[in-house]
Amino acid sequence: MEKKYRKYNFDNLWKVFPVSRPVKEAVKTCLFTSLPFLFRNWEIYQNWKNSRVFKPTDLTVWHSAYWQRALKKSYKIKLEEPAEHKVLQEKEQKLAVVIHVFYPEIFKEIMELLGQHSGVAMSLYLTGTKRALAESALLVHPKLFSSVIPLETANRGRDILPFLSVLPKVFEDGHETVLKLHTKGSNHLNRKEHWRNQLFSKLIGKGSVGNALQIFRSNPSIGMIGPAGNILPMYMYYASNGAMVHNLCRRMEIEDARLQDLNFVAGSMFYARREALQPVLNLQLSATGFAPEAAQTDGTLAHAVERAFAAGLIASGLQLADTEYSAENPVLRVSKVNRFIV
Repeated sequence: MEKKYRKYNFDNLWKVFPVSRPVKEAVKTCLFTSLPFLFRNWEIYQNWKNSRVFKPTDLTVWHSAYWQRALKKSYKIKLEEPAEHKVLQEKEQKLAVVIHVFYPEIFKEIMELLGQHSGVAMSLYLTGTKRALAESALLVHPKLFSSVIPLETANRGRDILPFLSVLPKVFEDGHETVLKLHTKGSNHLNRKEHWRNQLFSKLIGKGSVGNALQIFRSNPSIGMIGPAGNILPMYMYYASNGAMVHNLCRRMEIEDARLQDLNFVAGSMFYARREALQPVLNLQLSATGFAPEAAQTDGTLAHAVERAFAAGLIASGLQLADTEYSAENPVLRVSKVNRFIV
């Protein structure tokens, strides 16, 4: 029988001492490292312990270097281009735009933004319930996409299960580059519109689609592009997902040593190459493993896969970039403070 841990948290402490996320995590690390016997029956301690495989270095809280890095709000990682990586052909690849539709009114926003990119060759793949697909079909720009393919899906697994369900069709149709979007409606922080607008502006705002495709062309070692400011470190934003993400990484045969400093795209919207997505798709995750929708904010297989897409980059030997990447400044900025994530 699985052990039940106490659901104590430090929320009352944070109310008294309103500090940033890096400071909160540093305090927890200090307490859990020095006094584990006081917390080992707490759920929050077990979640922290499960996340240690993703910590960036072997430094302990007793090293000054740990605190110098721990308290920073962001840091940059220089991206490299492996010399042995195969260079893509120069021909233009048609972009597969995959959108999970739950809120048709938000889908209308997406169509308006994508309408600015009529010069880009795109195919549209829609997932959602029968009703959502019928409503969204009336909003599709008829001349914007060379084809529109709907796939009816149950309201299960958030946007993740529908995405994995439609990917085989996307790849069968010959697409090598994918833009994943969804009509984001998470509102447990009461800031859904602000975050959604930020994600959309970075990914499909004016000039952004062409910019993303240019990034892929300029650096064949980049496998995924996330919205700038929304690349988060797994060792800090693990919540109750650490053990599940670690298990998915093991199934992808990724050694623990390679998981240090794993960073993921928050919000589950991004551009990606086929080979970057293939490791997660190869897991052949069963639909029954995804919990029915019940307004969960954390701890489901969908939340774990959202983070595991970044591990798929490790398995495929590719790198994560953000929308501000340039050949002149090939760095990835990792944000340790994100006001939209719990």
